[in-house]
Amino acid sequence: MKMAILTPSRGRPEGFRAMVAAVRDTATFPDEIAIYLATDEDDVEYAAPPGVICLRGPRQRLAGWANQLATVALEDGAEILGFLGDDHRPRTAGWDLQVVGAFTQMSSGLVYCADGLQNERLPTAPFWSADVIRALGFFYPPKQVHLYADDYWLRLACDLGRRYYLGGVLIEHCHPSAGKAVYDDTYRENDTWYEHDRRAFEAFVREEHPACLARVQEALCASL
Repeated sequence: MKMAILTPSRGRPEGFRAMVAAVRDTATFPDEIAIYLATDEDDVEYAAPPGVICLRGPRQRLAGWANQLATVALEDGAEILGFLGDDHRPRTAGWDLQVVGAFTQMSSGLVYCADGLQNERLPTAPFWSADVIRALGFFYPPKQVHLYADDYWLRLACDLGRRYYLGGVLIEHCHPSAGKAVYDDTYRENDTWYEHDRRAFEAFVREEHPACLARVQEALCASL
């Protein structure tokens, strides 16, 4: 199954390169994983590793870039769309085979791994089947800017009854809250969206999630 990794990044070219190296060093079939990078044109230039598909343009927040990258990846024929931040590091050798194997068993839905921080509680590095994202019409909840997306992903997957957790696979989230990264300007700015995104998440679940869920369920039933 053709896999795409979506990574919007800001202010962390070294972190992004380290993430790409970790993806490729631990994957069984690294050449079958397409990595998509999005950066803001007012940010530092990124010297992306060879083979990375790069988008650069006027500043967008995480949601906007993630959705734009997902659109490009779907057009390129991706069957699995994963989201990794520039602070995620796959650690388990063959993690890609295990993710693909989970989709082989479940067909459609959400697959996620242990991250050393939230683990089963939240999918901080989700992998979605392309049919779900097409039916939704978005990858990242569009009214949320940076935070609470993983809360929505978990809610959607649970309501669909299509959630597969790979507890034996580690895609480490090297986050300051775990003492694994410096609390830099990017983290500081992201945290200013906490209240906005919490309210946006709650409103989205209340007002728009039922229609989104029904749309995905209809699409999955039609594909049987």
